[in-house]
Amino acid sequence: MKITQAVRRLSGALLLAGVAQTSHALIISTAGSWDNSLLPAGVNSVVSSQFDLATGTTDLGTDNRISWGADEADPSDDRSYWQFDGFEGFISSIADIQIGTFTHLNNVIPFGGLFNPIFNIDILLAEDQAAFDAGIYLNEESFSFEFQHNETLNNLDPCPYGGSNPCADGVEIPNASATIVVDGSPYTLQIAGFLDENGVIQPNMVTEENDSQSATVQGGITVTEPATLALFGLSLLSLGALRRRNKA
Repeated sequence: MKITQAVRRLSGALLLAGVAQTSHALIISTAGSWDNSLLPAGVNSVVSSQFDLATGTTDLGTDNRISWGADEADPSDDRSYWQFDGFEGFISSIADIQIGTFTHLNNVIPFGGLFNPIFNIDILLAEDQAAFDAGIYLNEESFSFEFQHNETLNNLDPCPYGGSNPCADGVEIPNASATIVVDGSPYTLQIAGFLDENGVIQPNMVTEENDSQSATVQGGITVTEPATLALFGLSLLSLGALRRRNKA
């Protein structure tokens, strides 16, 4: 390992550990897109790019909405959708990260079943605003997660999520973890769930028929002291070995 690589990995690990424990802030930027290749043809699913609900801007390359239901050529409004709008801003703790905003429009659909679209998310981390503006990132990665949507039959009794007919639909993100590499060091990115209006993280999001709601998708990057200390020790050993080699 070159001395510059050792220093970068050590500084990256200590920086993340510092963000986990102090008020030091990082910049995070996220963007997401949907993949409907696993959805059955009969649901008439379409992936498209839509306005960012927060800023009102459009990026034609995001593919941030997935819709299904009546054929798009049908003039009726009987289509439902999920939309993801990314987040960009400061984070003071990597253990509690706002991944973005998830919106579900739930119209009455004349079929039911479990749908599993793939959600691809790009995450950028930078040490500060200047580094972010200069394109100097601690990481630059894409991740794929499988969302599970329960398009309930409208006349079930009882309804899976309670309430009365037509039955509400629900969505969850099972097994939502991945390895994120920051300056060459692996950490765990975990999506915790949906932040409800009371500030409580929920494992799923339930939306009544003929209604819509939005929720923040919350996550975190796991940094443990043993891992940080182990990396610190390995980096020091590498530095010592290089110095001894240079003296020889």
